[in-house]
Amino acid sequence: MSISSDTLKTIGVSKPPLSVNDEIGLIRLGIPASAVDKLSAKMKLTKSEMAGIIGVSTRTLTRLKAKRLEPHQSEHLLAIASLFTQGIDYFGDEAVFLDWLNSEHPALGGKPFDYLDTITGIQFVREKLSRMAYGDLA
Repeated sequence: MSISSDTLKTIGVSKPPLSVNDEIGLIRLGIPASAVDKLSAKMKLTKSEMAGIIGVSTRTLTRLKAKRLEPHQSEHLLAIASLFTQGIDYFGDEAVFLDWLNSEHPALGGKPFDYLDTITGIQFVREKLSRMAYGDLA
């Protein structure tokens, strides 16, 4: 998944990974749990909604406040943050992207937001955004 420095800024992580091995190390170490709050706020979601998407209870997130997410939760959060960055790059505006994310799209079979609970779903939405960027609006 090549994590951009913009993606990391979105979740409040300042040191960009230099290589794929650094990315994997960051994921294995765990993203700070506070990143959930940052990304939730950017995406206009409650902590509870974001917790459900990445597969952790709100209670667990509260206990983890000063700690780190598990690797699978970290990877999921990074994938969503990366999609968010890609969406802002494409649409040029957070509000427009969030509106697109929460709207029905027949070509996607529903709302892009509904796919965010799985890595495969996030990849599907990212592919659609990439295709749109190259003029394929289907």
